[in-house]
This record gives sequence, C-alpha cells and structure tokens, in this order.
Amino acid sequence: MTYLRIGELATATGLTVRTLRHYDQIGLLQPPARSESGYRLYSETEVRRLQQIRSLQSLGFSLQQIGAMLDGNATSLADVIGWQLDAVDRELATLQRLRARLHSVSQAIQQSVDIDIDELTTLMKEMTMVEKYYTEEQLETLAARRDAYGDEQIKAFEQQWADLIARAEQAMAEGVDPTSEPVLEIAREWSGLVQAFTGNDPGIHQSVEQVWREENEVHGIDTASIRDLMTWLAPAMELVSEK
Repeated sequence: MTYLRIGELATATGLTVRTLRHYDQIGLLQPPARSESGYRLYSETEVRRLQQIRSLQSLGFSLQQIGAMLDGNATSLADVIGWQLDAVDRELATLQRLRARLHSVSQAIQQSVDIDIDELTTLMKEMTMVEKYYTEEQLETLAARRDAYGDEQIKAFEQQWADLIARAEQAMAEGVDPTSEPVLEIAREWSGLVQAFTGNDPGIHQSVEQVWREENEVHGIDTASIRDLMTWLAPAMELVSEK
C-alpha cells in the first residue's frame, strides 16, 4: 500500500501541515500509520475522505457537521462531488445573470452619456426585479424578442403603453361604460401589446401578472393604480378574448 507523508499530502492538496494536524486532533482525518520517524502517513482512503471534507466545507458545512456526516457512513464521495457540482452550477448561473446585468448597464451608459447614479440605481433595481420573477429560459426568450424588434420598435411600444394607460385612466375617471366600444378598443390594443411582449407564452404571461400583482412600482409606474385599472377594464378584456 502506498502512503503519503503529511508534508507530501499538504503539498499535493494545497493545505498546510497545521491544518492536517488539526483534522487529526479533532478526529476528522486520522492517519492509519506513522513512519519509523513518527511522521503521519496517509493512504488512498484518507485522501478520498479529505476530498469529501474539503468539498463539504466549500458547501458551508462546519467541521463538526462534516465529521457526523462522514462517520455516519451515509455520504459517499460521489454524493459530495454531486453536491459540489450543484453549488458550482448555482454560482455560475448567478455570475451569468450578473454578467447580463452589467452588459445591460454598459449599453445604457453608452447610449446615454448623461446617465447619473440615480438612473443606474433604478436600472439595477428593475433588472433585479425582473430576475426575481422570470426564469432563465423566459429571460432568454424575452431578450431574443427584444433583439428581433429592435430599439426603435421597443421605444414605440413603450410610448404606446404610456398613451394607452393614459386613455384608459381618463375613460375610467369619466365613468365610461367598460363594455362600450371605446373601452373595447382600448382592451384590444392592450391585448395586442401584451401579446407582442409575451409572444403568447403562458409562462411569461403569468410572470408578468405576478410582477404587477406583487411589486409596488414597475418602471416608475404605481402598480396599485394599474391593478385598479385592470379591474375596471376586466369586462372589456373578457369580451375581447371571446371574439
């Protein structure tokens, strides 16, 4: 059987001799033998256990928890590596989202030389909110749709939304019958804009509704007022959907 002396194991793993000695003292990683000179000797079994220890540490487990897990014989090296892979995948997904966010901020800065810190803060807040409600696949779909439309069309949609909301709010304030033709026309335009954004994807549609239902403000718009507007507009939306 091949053994590694404590110094050799420390060099191979990047750990310190002091750390390995500490593991030995607390009973977490005890060498099965010693050399004639008294050096701790580690076999392949201890090397495998050390890999489990380090992997579990990287996942946030304490040394006491790790000892209990490993000595209970319920955790295999494959289990630990699998957990570590999951943790790395989650970290990569987080970094990818951060990269996408920074890329968007970079584009915003390039397009607006006068962008200030308040605008950047608002942008970051809105991007964080979007990531909270949409899955990675949905965000990719929305990004592809945005690219397909182009910046000019997106700006046109944003203006159309603003005009449409203003018309709906005015009609509601004036007490217009929500089943009348003017309101039905608003409902048809509203449905068209929603369809343009979601691409008739039910998952994205549900996420959009959740955003407006749970957030207090979206893109500078008071969501409470929009929820009131949608309640008033509901009869017209129902009639439009039936046709």
